[in-house]
Amino acid sequence: MNTAIFYAIDTNSEEFRREADRLAKVYSCVSLAVSCAEQEDRHTKRKKVIDCLSSLKNIELVAFLCHGWKQGIQLGFDLTNVESLAGALKGVGSPRVVLYCCGTAEGGVDGDGGFADRLRDLSGLTVNAHDGVGHTTRRPYVKRF
Repeated sequence: MNTAIFYAIDTNSEEFRREADRLAKVYSCVSLAVSCAEQEDRHTKRKKVIDCLSSLKNIELVAFLCHGWKQGIQLGFDLTNVESLAGALKGVGSPRVVLYCCGTAEGGVDGDGGFADRLRDLSGLTVNAHDGVGHTTRRPYVKRF
């Protein structure tokens, strides 16, 4: 499966990297992981992700492993700039998008107005996201948008 994996480098934990490596093994893919260090500014993180996505085609799964919240993710995207991520995702094909990022499915009724909902609305892609706080890949509470 053609897969792109993006993860944050967190100085307090290697968990995002470990889980990204596990996902790469599960999907038998060469990891196309783009890591974003904690100390990088939001613009630099966004640019890394967009630049990587713009070089890819026929991707079936795009996974993000990082901290998240209702309005955004640690890799520099939030409700004010999510349209740039949506556009880049549409450019790689019709991937499933998985946000292994806490809280990104939160919002109004059924997550309405939250980051995952907005990403789905702008991209037209299926987005799976966490609706609370917990381990990046082992949290069972996921919403599909």
